[in-house]
Amino acid sequence: MLSCSSLDNDIRNRFAQLWQEQTPGFISPFACEMPFTEDLQREYGTDACRIACLSQSGLPRQQELEPAFKWLARLYQQLNRPVSAFAAAPWLEAAYRAGDHVRHRENAMAALTELKHAVRLAPPGINLADHENALVAACLYPFAPLLAAHIARAANFAWQNLALVSESFANLVCVRYALENGGWQQKVFNRQQFAADPLRELKSLKQVRKAIGARPASISQTEWGLKICFL
Repeated sequence: MLSCSSLDNDIRNRFAQLWQEQTPGFISPFACEMPFTEDLQREYGTDACRIACLSQSGLPRQQELEPAFKWLARLYQQLNRPVSAFAAAPWLEAAYRAGDHVRHRENAMAALTELKHAVRLAPPGINLADHENALVAACLYPFAPLLAAHIARAANFAWQNLALVSESFANLVCVRYALENGGWQQKVFNRQQFAADPLRELKSLKQVRKAIGARPASISQTEWGLKICFL
């Protein structure tokens, strides 16, 4: 079993697993050094301590434990309730955006914000299909690995392969794009509609539509994704 003494390295290694840059398997979360006493770690739990360490509210770390614990408790309750419908798009966007934040920008807090946004937009439940459950577990894994392992249904760690999990949502595709001279963004589109007319789908986004205005534009494929160029 792998382990890391630094929380930052621990999170980076988990994302590396999700993107097949490291061997799948469970990394022990108990080796990470935490700025809390052993009593507090036992009281609030490892996952809450990890999330509290990533907060940038300006409060003392110890005061972040209670909000982190309550957020996880609400999520755990939600995961044990049925939902009438599950929207995969916010979770796919969270997975890909969080991957960019950690792997390319070393910003774990921004990645955690993406996860919380997905939870808010598309609450998960106990009655998810296996591929939906795998997506939720994968998104949780870098930040709350014990909760992720608890809800994961595949004992072979197949849920740690985000590329494979994403393919199971056959009607959706996550696209990395950037405006000319702009930063990279990620957005989920209907796969067939995007394949038919990528520029039209990108222009459906308010930010892109406003930037292009009345100017003609084209798309070029780069190593990092699609670049929107003005003609």
